[in-house]
Amino acid sequence: MKELLQRLSAPTPDFFKGIIVKAIAIGAVGGVLVGLPAAVPFIAFPPVLTTIGGYMVAIGLVAGSVAKTAKVDVPKDDVAQ
Repeated sequence: MKELLQRLSAPTPDFFKGIIVKAIAIGAVGGVLVGLPAAVPFIAFPPVLTTIGGYMVAIGLVAGSVAKTAKVDVPKDDVAQ
């Protein structure tokens, strides 16, 4: 658990910051697709939209979480002991 907290608080490389932004966008679009039938009840949307939206939310959550645990490599000589 201590290792995980250290990883989450460590600096994230720029490449993975971009992945986090894209993952949030995918999750947001998925959330819109999931909520669309409830927001506009007078239009019949195909159930496949809700299914795809659920997958997009899950993909965004997993991709963002995994990308956040990436950290910048620091040589062992530079680490304060």
